[in-house]
Amino acid sequence: MKKKLMVILLLTTALAASAQDFVGSAPEWVNNPPKSVRKFYGVGVGTSTTPEMAEEKAKMDAKTAIATQAGAVKVENIKSDKGVTQRKIVNATLSEVKMVKKACMKDGERYTVWVLMEMKGKRK
Repeated sequence: MKKKLMVILLLTTALAASAQDFVGSAPEWVNNPPKSVRKFYGVGVGTSTTPEMAEEKAKMDAKTAIATQAGAVKVENIKSDKGVTQRKIVNATLSEVKMVKKACMKDGERYTVWVLMEMKGKRK
């Protein structure tokens, strides 16, 4: 009896923990990230058919935002007969970047993940 109760308790805890990341819309911190003179913050968003791929895209987006703040991104405008395309060239080595917050939303077969990442460093 104790083993069954323990298994049920563990399953319930695992389900509750996994459900905590899902939200109905973008969290407040997406549009209003923290500010600091000692840290760089980057918000990223990623969308995919799997939550893992959406999270990887969001992390890359957030790291690009951090690199931009650190002055390691060059933006080029490329003109063509179809208009102007903007290309970001990232030349940065980011260290001690960690995820502070994460939220996930499922809409049909697609997942959207938002992440808030931080990196220590002084602003110029």
